[in-house]
Amino acid sequence: MKIFLTILILSLVVIIHEFGHYITSIYFKAKVLEFSIGMGPKIFGYKKFSIRLLPLGGYVKLDEESLESIERYKQIIIMFAGIFMNILLAYIVLIYFTKLNIFKALVELVFIISKILSAFLHISLKDLSGPVGIYSAVGRATNILGVFRGSLYLVLLISINLAIVNLLPIPGLDGSRIYLNLLKMLGLKISKKIEERIYVAGFLILVFLTIFVLVQDISRL
Repeated sequence: MKIFLTILILSLVVIIHEFGHYITSIYFKAKVLEFSIGMGPKIFGYKKFSIRLLPLGGYVKLDEESLESIERYKQIIIMFAGIFMNILLAYIVLIYFTKLNIFKALVELVFIISKILSAFLHISLKDLSGPVGIYSAVGRATNILGVFRGSLYLVLLISINLAIVNLLPIPGLDGSRIYLNLLKMLGLKISKKIEERIYVAGFLILVFLTIFVLVQDISRL
């Protein structure tokens, strides 16, 4: 049960995030090459949609030439849309928790975001957690709040955390493309080669962090 809930929670949060990228890309006529549910080898595909072997997360793959052909502010909106969808998901969950009180839910959302942002200022590598850590959290949350409410509580927290992480100027995440486009709009010249090196460096950093967090989470079990 815990494994199923972990996969469901992570998939929901990431798919909602990627749907934001997808729907705005379609709206602004940036070419979408693939909307994938899951990672790894493809096990099913239909037109632009695919399901992959590892049921954790997903992604939207855009045609870079098509993306670069639209206005900078539209590229920023496309990158920011995933972050917005995560915040919206968290808000909807809070509306449920506050018994449909939309104003109270908004106040709670701002409070939780501020608390998480404050915690980010003091975070260290040993505080990071991934799918294995979330698996452990699922057990604790469902034991205290029940399966449904405990799962929703984790959707709320993970969704906000994913939004905040993607706002960071880390190459490979949405934030890096948002800030690079803002700098270009302000007149800064950045060559394609430098951009590619930044993204490669960011990808390697993310791979290292993923492996580090996985090993750390397993050691805590």
